[in-house]
Amino acid sequence: MNQAIKHIAFVFIALSVAFLCGFANEASAEKASRIKVDYDLGILLMPNWNAPVTYAVIGLHEGNMINRQYITEKEFILIASGNMRSKANLEKTDMFFKYGVDHCGVEYDAELENHIIDCSVLNNLWKVRYKVYPGDPIPQEGEATVEDGATTGRVGWSTNLNGPSEYQLGRLQQLGIKRLNDFFIGKEAFDLIKAVNDPSWISSYK
Repeated sequence: MNQAIKHIAFVFIALSVAFLCGFANEASAEKASRIKVDYDLGILLMPNWNAPVTYAVIGLHEGNMINRQYITEKEFILIASGNMRSKANLEKTDMFFKYGVDHCGVEYDAELENHIIDCSVLNNLWKVRYKVYPGDPIPQEGEATVEDGATTGRVGWSTNLNGPSEYQLGRLQQLGIKRLNDFFIGKEAFDLIKAVNDPSWISSYK
């Protein structure tokens, strides 16, 4: 009899806890749905599965990142140019033009049913973080590099193999980040793109 009562009590307590947890989760979800989230594009100077730089759509609440959705470089270009609808660019604004970034062209080929992209301004982004292109062999002392006229190997601008020097990090922080592994978000991302294509900025960064 005592065991039956204990069992009933246990079941009652378990059901009560489950109910309360479910109520709490529902309330939390309802609260989350009421949070105002702004979306923007972001660039992270970290490699991913197929590129030396990572791109994302960033969700922001009161200026703080609360979520992110990783996208490809092509998707970044299409969203930023206004050729692909996204929460980060609902008005399909040409963000390259808006932030003064030149030389990123996107045209739609109706016959091929595809976008033709010419956006070389993104090609230098990896160089600010790396001394050698991720995945490339590290030149041994005395070996020729691209800067010496070699035909293979890609050299970046970072002072150190594992990342920029303290001075170089300071230059990046001037563009908006606090830590090397932070996203450049919104205008910061396009300021970064402009910087890595500005000969005077590149010279001072090196």
